[in-house]
Amino acid sequence: MNYLTVQAWEILLKSFDLSDNSGLRDFCIIAMLYETGARVSELISIRQSEVRVDGVSTAVLHGKGGKTRIVPIDKTLAQHIQKYISLFHITKDEFLFMNSQRKQLTRRGVDYILQKYFRKAKEKYPELFPKTISPHCLRHSRAMHLLENDVQLIYIRDLLGHSSVTTTEIYSKANPEIKRKHILDATKLIIDKEDYSKEQKADLLSWLKSNI
Repeated sequence: MNYLTVQAWEILLKSFDLSDNSGLRDFCIIAMLYETGARVSELISIRQSEVRVDGVSTAVLHGKGGKTRIVPIDKTLAQHIQKYISLFHITKDEFLFMNSQRKQLTRRGVDYILQKYFRKAKEKYPELFPKTISPHCLRHSRAMHLLENDVQLIYIRDLLGHSSVTTTEIYSKANPEIKRKHILDATKLIIDKEDYSKEQKADLLSWLKSNI
């Protein structure tokens, strides 16, 4: 499974120039893809009216089988989205993310944007990034980062729109850091606990010295 470390993700985000309108748009697309854990098809189907950027920020995703779910958005990202909507004059009936012809953004368009900034970040820190990347990699990355922060699988399942938590368990099995944590937790349970306090040990050693 291909995914980015938290450090690599943070570096990738720094590759965007938020002072530039195009850079802000690209940032919103990639950050939204990660933040919501969306499939590309779900991301490009979001309409402006389906994003709430005031109060509790959320986005509506239309998943497989016609299933709809509401996912939370980070407050900072919501502010960038709000600025982007205003700058590009996105109306409520339009798709949130469009190409230069104001048509629905395509899978290829999302991939092109991601590859552009991926190459830029990898040139500076080649050791932190995998050989290749895809938009779906950000979905995997989001799940992995939540797991590493001890978020329960059931909540990750709901974010990703999985029908069963069994599908979500693949992330736990694929992440070496999660495996390490589980092994250490299990080790703590089987290691014998100390039966004596420091005072009891001192008394026992004193008795042994004087009687043996």
